[in-house]
Amino acid sequence: MSMRSWPLFLIMAVLLVVVGCGDTSESDAVECGPNSSPVGFQGAESGCECDDGFEMSGGTCVAVQNGSSQQDPPDTSPNPPAEDLPRALPISCWRPPGSLCDPRDGEGCNVGAGETCDIAQTVEGDLNLICLPGPNPQGLDESCNPSSGPFCSAGLNCVEPGVCKQFCCSDSDCSGGLSCRAFSAQVGSLGVCEDGGDAPDQCAPPGGFCRTNPDCCSNNCHNGHCH
Repeated sequence: MSMRSWPLFLIMAVLLVVVGCGDTSESDAVECGPNSSPVGFQGAESGCECDDGFEMSGGTCVAVQNGSSQQDPPDTSPNPPAEDLPRALPISCWRPPGSLCDPRDGEGCNVGAGETCDIAQTVEGDLNLICLPGPNPQGLDESCNPSSGPFCSAGLNCVEPGVCKQFCCSDSDCSGGLSCRAFSAQVGSLGVCEDGGDAPDQCAPPGGFCRTNPDCCSNNCHNGHCH
């Protein structure tokens, strides 16, 4: 019997058998990443799962160590507020954020190597109390120059008219009947021990403390001192 003489239903049956008996052992190849293997069951979609001793973290199978992956989650904690920055002085004495050392005695600096703690601008342009290298040889009531030297030793600040005076935060830091005269109420009570009380709110003379040019009578503020 020729194929042309087969009944239509027999031809359809043969086609169904041929299609249905195709090789079902092959499936789409699944490529898995490191430390993972393909998984799947007949009739179900194939996929990948982490090998024993590994777990999924950030889309990658990583080794489990002490019950957790070796990859720590990213640190999303916010930056500390200014009040939490290291402070060598109380905020009532020095209001700007942070104080890296204590200008009253140089604590926080290598005083033995000639360093001193003084008001200066940081690399970011902010005023702060930082350690300055030596030499800083001048003692109490000795002459000084805040721009070119000679500079005052630890615990002292060069003030007008070029004399080293004791740093202070309050009258209790002064002796001999002197009072703590603040540089500026804007930055706190930090000042030097002198006769009289707080300085009036006016421009500072050369060598005086400043934050901006208008703080100086010369309108020239550099490194925390008026020129």
